[in-house]
Amino acid sequence: MKLNFLNVLKGKSTPDEIVEQIVALEEKQRQCEKEKQDAKERAKEIRSRIMCGEKVNPNAVKEADSALEECNINLDVVSESLEKLKEKLEEVFIALKAEESQKIIEIRKRLNRERDKAKLDLWKAKGKLFGLAFALHGHPAVTKRDLESYPAFSPSLGTEAYDVFHAEKDRVIAGLNRPTVADVEEEIRSKSNWVSNFDLEKEIRQIMKRYRPQPVEEKEAIVE
Repeated sequence: MKLNFLNVLKGKSTPDEIVEQIVALEEKQRQCEKEKQDAKERAKEIRSRIMCGEKVNPNAVKEADSALEECNINLDVVSESLEKLKEKLEEVFIALKAEESQKIIEIRKRLNRERDKAKLDLWKAKGKLFGLAFALHGHPAVTKRDLESYPAFSPSLGTEAYDVFHAEKDRVIAGLNRPTVADVEEEIRSKSNWVSNFDLEKEIRQIMKRYRPQPVEEKEAIVE
């Protein structure tokens, strides 16, 4: 994975972009720690030879010290950048929670207007339905009783009424503008549930788990 942590730290980044760099830097950190240990062993070996009276090229000492110092600096850069990325990840999640809370407020305002309109449309459709039923019964009370009682909306299976009813119902549902009021209400419930149960540590654990390489379980060999 390409290292791009400077741009991620400076710019506006998503949690996924930040975590990608955290995982990449964790791998780089392990690499730097190994390089530092190797450089340290190399510097110790040269000094041991000098202590034992061996003639060693003076440049070798300087090069070993320089290599060790470079490893120390690289490791510092990686470690400090990791801490900054983790801090930014927390800040981004907290900002996302605030943003979602504001979105919920705005969506609810829009939903209330759409729900009121949908209710009026439904009453209009009910008025039309009542008028059609009135043509059959000729009396408001009888019409109301017929529409409220079973099987007003449950025609018998296998009848022409069943086929007509369900065909029209399916046609209207398929032609509804999306998202419907019910769709938006479900979206609000999902967002509200996330906001009300927001757990910063849990969010970070979950997203880190998606990007960190998972250990491969070793399967026991089957002895035949």
